[in-house]
Amino acid sequence: MREHASLIALTAGERRWLREVFTGRDAAPPDDIAHLLRATREHGLQPLLFTMLRDSWPRELVDALRRDAFGNAMLAERGIVRMQEVVDALGAHGITPLFVKGTALAESNYPSRGLRPRADVDIIVAPSEAERAVESLRALGYVAEMSPRNAPSAQVMLRGAQAGDIIDLHWAVSNARELARLFDVDTLRANGTTTASGLRIPSAIDSLLLACVHRVAHHHGDDRLIWLYDLALLWRALTPDERRRFHERATEGEIVAICADGLSRAFEWFAADEPPAFASPPHRERSESFLDPQRLRIAELLAELRAAKGERLRFLRLLAFPSAEQMRARFPGARNAALPLLYIRRALGAAVKLFMRARG
Repeated sequence: MREHASLIALTAGERRWLREVFTGRDAAPPDDIAHLLRATREHGLQPLLFTMLRDSWPRELVDALRRDAFGNAMLAERGIVRMQEVVDALGAHGITPLFVKGTALAESNYPSRGLRPRADVDIIVAPSEAERAVESLRALGYVAEMSPRNAPSAQVMLRGAQAGDIIDLHWAVSNARELARLFDVDTLRANGTTTASGLRIPSAIDSLLLACVHRVAHHHGDDRLIWLYDLALLWRALTPDERRRFHERATEGEIVAICADGLSRAFEWFAADEPPAFASPPHRERSESFLDPQRLRIAELLAELRAAKGERLRFLRLLAFPSAEQMRARFPGARNAALPLLYIRRALGAAVKLFMRARG
């Protein structure tokens, strides 16, 4: 298997063992159980591994997987009640939120919602609804890091009173405009379905397209393994006709290479058969640059400027001089008098990062 960046580096033995387990074969776990547990927890795989227990596995591993699985199940059940409250609160203001990523998949593609860990809940609304949505959630007890009008990107994070109760509210599917342009929020919502728990989620095809794009748009191909498992699970759930339409949509959006790369990587880890084969497009897709691990931040900024069009001045202003609200969110507890120094600190930090990435 070729290497990609990951949150915690897996050893060769851990990679072999996970591959064996997820393709239905029995294998002895690596000796370093403590490292294995840290890695599988970081990659979001422990609840799934608990469903694959073998009698031969060490008690230390089994007990830890059991605790993690039960903890995730409890969080998931508590979380769905909270999200139903969010749906009602936004619905009272005429807004139907679209749940995406982990929460949507937990409600639709996993046998049990507790099998899909997630650190937050991702919701998409239309751009014209963002301000009202934040106000509705504030009335429900959430604290927003900033208002949408001051956000440098198309999302705002809100924290609830309970630990881990975090909502990422988006009004575009990606902060990378080159990719966000491929998805219209109203169309996604109209083509979606409503789960038994009352959450509106994207269609199966849209979910797979979004999962492929998310992997490269926000994480530069970093392979948190649960995201790759999502891709394999989503592909398996598509009918032959849906797979054909998925390919058509990827071709129209010029993201065939992105989708092929994600599915190929997912099958390397989680499938015993060959990954789906897509015909290569007749020309290099511009989106292929998102697959480049050396893609520089400056290239991303230039791409954003190209895509921003009528909002370029606002984009540059918020990039160079974030709002005071944003700076306070970045540096909690900072006094107003310290803001000028914080702006300088931010600028110097950005310059150092750019220099180091350019050198590396």
